[in-house]
Amino acid sequence: MTSETTLHFITGLVLASTLSLLPAGCAQTLDTEAQSEPLIRGARWHHVHINTTDSAAAEAYYSAHFNAAPEPFPGVDASVKSGDAWVFFNQVERAAPTDLVTPIWHIGWGAPDPQAEFEKQKALGNNITVPLTELVGGVTRYKPGEFYYMYVESPDGTLIELNTAATDEFGHIHMYASDPFATGAWYGRYFGVRPETESAAPSSDGSPPAFPRRSLNFDQVNMIIYPERFARSLAKNGLGGLQRTTGYVNDHIGVEVADLSAALKTFREEGVEILETESELGNGVQHAFILGPDNMVIELLELEN
Repeated sequence: MTSETTLHFITGLVLASTLSLLPAGCAQTLDTEAQSEPLIRGARWHHVHINTTDSAAAEAYYSAHFNAAPEPFPGVDASVKSGDAWVFFNQVERAAPTDLVTPIWHIGWGAPDPQAEFEKQKALGNNITVPLTELVGGVTRYKPGEFYYMYVESPDGTLIELNTAATDEFGHIHMYASDPFATGAWYGRYFGVRPETESAAPSSDGSPPAFPRRSLNFDQVNMIIYPERFARSLAKNGLGGLQRTTGYVNDHIGVEVADLSAALKTFREEGVEILETESELGNGVQHAFILGPDNMVIELLELEN
């Protein structure tokens, strides 16, 4: 990672946390979305699926460096669980591309004691790409000593943020979208994801701000959505629209549903593309794949009761 790219990451995080007061009408929008009944019953955040050349080593890495315990899951090469969130590992022959051209930027864990976490990651020899950094001042909401963050990169190339939080569990996913508001509304409409905040501070030239325009809570996971144009500034070879996540290091996300057949019926009626129809993953777990907004591949799972 170049120093210029690293600076972009730091700048992005600073801007990501400049969550100023909501503009007129936004609070009403949030309330309206929160009151809507989701079309998919019993939707819960389930997992992020990572491509790696060594699934056993990946499992060992995540369990050693983060609050994540190895736990088997049907049909998956290896997996860890943090709180109620899973990370699955799919073994591939060649290292998956890590270019920032898909709707997934990075994933993150919480750090109740950021300084101790930083020392821990250094002692473990983790690949720290952005050292512990305090976020304070300007238009941010944080006072001195309140918020810190850092970035590390896993051996498989996944970018991981560790930031001040109440728990040390898997806590967030940073995403890109062509229209963060529309993408947030999509997750709310189908899965009942609860809006938290949105950023609306204007840029100096009057153009749309390049920082999170939508923040949503999906169970223990905070989904923070950036405008696509911010991804363009980080892409190595330019970006002609967000690419489908399949085959990249962060291959897809997973959502648990109460009734997979009913969910697929609803998505078909709504015109959502079904990538793979219902099949058994193992031990009674049924799964299917759909294409979400911004080329996000989403695995739907119905777990055995």
